[in-house]
Amino acid sequence: METYIFVIYFEDIFMIKKGFTLSEVFITISIIGVVAALTLPSLINKIQDKHFKSVYKKDVALMSEAMKMLYANDDKSFDTSFAGLPKSVCALRKYLKISHITFECAEIEAYEDDPTKLFDNWIKNYRKMWHSNDSGSLWFTKDNIKMPNVMTYEYSTIHLTNGAMVFFPCCNRIYIDVNGYKKPNVIGKDIFALPIENGLPQTKIGNSFVPQGCFGEKNTSTTLTKDNYVDDCLNGHGWGCSFLYLEE
Repeated sequence: METYIFVIYFEDIFMIKKGFTLSEVFITISIIGVVAALTLPSLINKIQDKHFKSVYKKDVALMSEAMKMLYANDDKSFDTSFAGLPKSVCALRKYLKISHITFECAEIEAYEDDPTKLFDNWIKNYRKMWHSNDSGSLWFTKDNIKMPNVMTYEYSTIHLTNGAMVFFPCCNRIYIDVNGYKKPNVIGKDIFALPIENGLPQTKIGNSFVPQGCFGEKNTSTTLTKDNYVDDCLNGHGWGCSFLYLEE
């Protein structure tokens, strides 16, 4: 009697250790796959956003320091006027690690007293170097609106060795694309804008700031104020993230 009981008990243990059936394994794998499919994109997106924020802060610090050095060593502030902008951008070469600029600084210096030739020089070099890159130049707002005229910014662009592109349009502002032509090319994710005042990027929102280019892309711009920049980052075009992320 005792032996019989022991045998049953041993078989029970043996059955437990046999593990899952094939159907149970497939069901478990399916559940794991569904959960991964639902959560992985969100996780990847959060990791990417964190990386972009970090790089953006570093790029802003680099630009601010370079402009401060320009003032300290060259005794002049960063000039955002039509004639002064290209000369200022070329002057920054000494204080930034740059892979290339979209115009020839030697020619800029030769034409410094002739704004018309300056503009012609910008356009010539922009077409020569980047006109074939239309597909990589498309920008979108965070709420998925295509930005027009992005290519017009590229005749006044510097490419940093860390992969970032800094655009200097004909207004008192800069655009920073933290990973260059690489996607997503979305405002508030890898593309940001800051005003330039007193020769430096302004990292805090002032009375108002309209981040648009020379041709007034009104459907993709927002008049940012202290009251709406957070909401614009979270729920709008995304320009407000340029200031919000610098506060985090």
